[in-house]
Amino acid sequence: MLETLNEVGQWIAIGFVALLLLGLYRQLSVVLGFAGSSLAAQAGPPVGKRLPADLLGRLRLERQKSTIVFVSQSCRACERLLGEIESGGKDLGQIAILLHEDSQATFRAAVDQIDGAYAVSVNSDEWEQCRVLTTPIICTVDEDGRVVDRRVSHKLPSATENAPEG
Repeated sequence: MLETLNEVGQWIAIGFVALLLLGLYRQLSVVLGFAGSSLAAQAGPPVGKRLPADLLGRLRLERQKSTIVFVSQSCRACERLLGEIESGGKDLGQIAILLHEDSQATFRAAVDQIDGAYAVSVNSDEWEQCRVLTTPIICTVDEDGRVVDRRVSHKLPSATENAPEG
């Protein structure tokens, strides 16, 4: 009986350590700025495709290339990205911050207070059409709403990366 309890205790300890290591790996990937999963590679609107028409109608695409970001309220990497946008946004012009329509009012209000950005509410269908599988997703779109670049990252691209071509 005692041996069985010891064995169960050992399996519980192994499970706890495994969960701890998975959490550590996730945090390290955020800190080091890489998303090494296939989920990250598939997330976001496909490069070369236009954003959904209803969503495009709510965006202010003022430049040849504009930056939009998909964020969620329970995401630490999103908090870092929003902090970077708030501290200057690297001269990327007005950045559209896309939030799911189910986001809490306090989160939406905090995003609305960020200078150099504006919040856009996205419904579940648009969220799914844009393949938001993880956050934050940073996209560069042209004036027609076609995705030029997409990345899963908590770091904004530099202004030179978003500069008009030519």
